[in-house]
Formats: sequence, C-alpha cells, structure tokens
Amino acid sequence: RVVILSGVISGGRTGSSRLPSYNSKTTLVLMMCVRKIREFTNKMMKDLGYPSDLGVAVVHKMSLHDQIVLRSDVENIADVVRDQEMSSPAVFVIGNVTKDRFGNGVYVMFPDVGVDVVDGKDEAKFSGK
Repeated sequence: RVVILSGVISGGRTGSSRLPSYNSKTTLVLMMCVRKIREFTNKMMKDLGYPSDLGVAVVHKMSLHDQIVLRSDVENIADVVRDQEMSSPAVFVIGNVTKDRFGNGVYVMFPDVGVDVVDGKDEAKFSGK
C-alpha cells in the first residue's frame, strides 16, 4: 500500500493531521513539506507509532539530471535536510521500501558524480560543493 499526502492542505494548514498510523507494509510519500518535516516526523514517532529507525529517502528534483537523494531515518531526517540545506521541490519516501532501494546509512547521491557519505566535517553539501 502506498499513501501519498501533501504537506499543505487548503487554507495553508499542515497536512500532518492526515498522516496514517504506522503499518510496516505501507509506503508513505510526502510532498511539499520540506519546511515542515520536523513537525511531521515528530508526530509520526510520538502519536502514530512510526519506528525512529524507519528509513526515509528525500528526492530533490526527482527524475531531472540534477536529482539528489538524501537517505536517513524518521528520527534524523529533519536534521539531515537542515544540514544539507535541502530546498523544494522534494519528495519524502518513508517506509521499509527505502532499505531495498537506497540501503542503510545517511548519504547524498549526486547522479553524475556518485555517492558521498555524510560523515562529519568533510560531508558534501546539498549544493554539490
């Protein structure tokens, strides 16, 4: 099962009220929520039963030549997005499917360059520097 939600609903309200409870067989896709991702992930862990180590992939500029993928988990993705200076447009894919497609660990994937592991001071920034 795949659930696709917008981060913003009518009237500028956040879409976090529509998040489903955790189900290991569900993949959650969130759009338009880069600035609200911490609100979403906090609610997911505290109120909806999402494991803190559940995989999350964030795809910026999906299907374009300069697509970038960030990979982390529900607990840490807001910090990764902030640290990597992620901006819109981006799509968040949350669920066990991310392990199969993107593996474990936090990394930034630049399509034309490869993968840079985020490991402290030498990490690649979202801007591609």
